[in-house]
Amino acid sequence: MSVQKLTLLLAVCLLASCGVWQKSKSLVGMGPNEVKSIGLLTSDDARYASVIEIAFAYGDASVAVVVSADVGQWFSERKGYCSSYSSELDVVRIELPAGYSASITELPKNYKKSSAIFVFVETVGKSDITLLETPWLVIDNEEIAVLPGPPGKKRSISKKGTNRGIQRPC
Repeated sequence: MSVQKLTLLLAVCLLASCGVWQKSKSLVGMGPNEVKSIGLLTSDDARYASVIEIAFAYGDASVAVVVSADVGQWFSERKGYCSSYSSELDVVRIELPAGYSASITELPKNYKKSSAIFVFVETVGKSDITLLETPWLVIDNEEIAVLPGPPGKKRSISKKGTNRGIQRPC
């Protein structure tokens, strides 16, 4: 067997084993994402409450949707996405007034199996938080800043998680 064929065979085997490894990890609660909780903080000078939707995508088709959809498209088409990908998509929605924070610790039942986790903030933007363990999103009128953990001591943020006011549209 030539070196090129052997290299190609080895590469195919490695790629195939990565998929098996990821599926095996998710079966024991060590999914393809790192998220354990999600923190949200809106700036004091925001003009209105922020509408935030967190999409947990489990299959290739739903991952393609959350990756490719822009914010306007997501909010206008979300009901259709939920209906079309009902077994591949979970969405958590929260409306957060200006100057408030929330720590979401109660995530969807199978969230560890999700391949992609995106946060959509209406009229502001979207962020991929799949690889962060305890992301905090700081939201103002024009942008989302994603931090790997709670913001500095500039603000006092309760360490107690809250799940009040959270809706699950799909």
